[in-house]
Amino acid sequence: MKSSSQVKTVQWLLDKSKRNYLDLSVAIQRNEVWNAEHKSNLIASILRGFPIESLLFEEIPNSKNYKVLDGKQRTLTLIQFINNEFKLHKNIKVKDIDGLELVGLTFDKLESELQQTILNYNLTFTIVRDLDGAEERELLFFLRNQAIPLSNLELTRVRMGSSVLDNLKPLLTHPFLTETIKLSRIAKNNYVDQQLLIQFLISEMQTESGFSGKEIMKFAEETLRVTSITEEIEEKVRNVMTYLHDAIGEDSDKEIAKLIKKRIHIPMIYRAACDAFDQNVKPEAFRAWMLQFFKDISNDPENDYSKATRAGSAQKRNVDVRTAFIKEHLENYLTK
Repeated sequence: MKSSSQVKTVQWLLDKSKRNYLDLSVAIQRNEVWNAEHKSNLIASILRGFPIESLLFEEIPNSKNYKVLDGKQRTLTLIQFINNEFKLHKNIKVKDIDGLELVGLTFDKLESELQQTILNYNLTFTIVRDLDGAEERELLFFLRNQAIPLSNLELTRVRMGSSVLDNLKPLLTHPFLTETIKLSRIAKNNYVDQQLLIQFLISEMQTESGFSGKEIMKFAEETLRVTSITEEIEEKVRNVMTYLHDAIGEDSDKEIAKLIKKRIHIPMIYRAACDAFDQNVKPEAFRAWMLQFFKDISNDPENDYSKATRAGSAQKRNVDVRTAFIKEHLENYLTK
């Protein structure tokens, strides 16, 4: 790996974006998570001439393209503001510059001198070249630990690497994850769909593991990155998600959809669905069982399953308790 520090203007960044020379889709980067106030304060910092952190770009060999490895939020904010995609927030820390108002203005409404201040602002870039996949993962892992702490799931994404995340995309677009469980925009930006899929894969590939952050991270780094997901496992996960999509899709009153908003239940429902699918239980029968299951645990809040959903629910012993309880409940229901 080779690296160098370079100073370039915001105008240079904008030109690269307009020519589609910036790759903002690196899988291990966060989704867009900054709110309008956070974005506005970045613009205010630039207008005041304050320094902002260096951006990390990878130069793609034999091209004019760059991958944005670190600094996606800042890059997006600058491009979006100059393209008039948001107004400066009312809670911006700097309300005016030399008497020129900022609040509520888009880029095209700023005084021309303020526009030029932004476009001519010098950004510091660290440009890396000849970076292989292992170096990329290691570099980003250490960068993330120096900055604002990431969640365990975000660190897991870094440890998995772009290639593993790319391989998960076909499963992540399954209707069960995109439609059935109805994740909020915030949940999607926090990669809850990826967390659930990893829990499904643990259920198939490493049943001796729990669902704690450390266990998920270990599974991602030592299993998913080293051992590829076989076609058989991918097909099994897809089939079970289709089965669940069909079962919950029959829930015309959306009763089950409301019940599984507490996402702690979804990996357990998946494990029960694996048994039902293997036994050729009809989706509508599985839906009826789900309604009965949630009714029963609601009527008896001190049952073993409910107690195991409290503190420490992701630890292996509590995952095992919930798994055993839900499988036994399904078996008893089907043999009545």
